Amino acid sequence: MSRYMMDMELRLPEDEVQEIIHSFLESGGFYPGQWQGKPCYVSDYGLNGPGYSGSINKNLEQIYFFDYTYLEGRLHFEAWVRDGKKNENGLTGAYNFAMKQPYTALVSRLQKNLTERLPSGSELRLKAEAQNELLQKSGDKMNTGKQILGVVGFIMLFIALMNVLRHLGIFY
Repeated sequence: MSRYMMDMELRLPEDEVQEIIHSFLESGGFYPGQWQGKPCYVSDYGLNGPGYSGSINKNLEQIYFFDYTYLEGRLHFEAWVRDGKKNENGLTGAYNFAMKQPYTALVSRLQKNLTERLPSGSELRLKAEAQNELLQKSGDKMNTGKQILGVVGFIMLFIALMNVLRHLGIFY
C-alpha cells in the first residue's frame, strides 16, 4: 500500500498552519530525518518514542514518517509507516494495523485541528470533514481489530491453561 496523502485547501495564514503542524510534530515525537535520501520528519514507535531516554530496540526507530508543503493556501502532506528497511505502508488497511493505529489517530487529530480552523458551514470545512471521516473510520476499524485480537488471545490462553490443568489431572 502506498503513502497516505492528503490535500487540503485551507486558505489560512501560513504561520497559523505552521503552528498547527509544529504542534503535531512535537506531540508525535517527530524529528528531522530522511527516507530514501529525502528529508522528512520521522518518529519512533512505542518505548522508543517521546518521553523515553535511550533506545529500547533499534528496529523500532524511525518507523513513522511525515512530509508536508503549504503553498498558496493549500496543504499537501504525506504520512507513512516503514515496513522493513525500504518498504512503506499507508495508514489504512489491515496489514500491520497494530503499528499503524497510533499514528493514524495522530494524523486524524491533525486533520481535525486544521478543519476546526475553517469557517463553520463553509464548503472548505465540509470537504475537509468528509476527508477526515474516512481516516477516522479506518482508525476505528483498526481499534476493533485490536479488540478482537485481544479476545482471541485471551481465549487461546484459557484453552492452554485448561489443557495444562487437564494434563496435571486437576481438571477433567
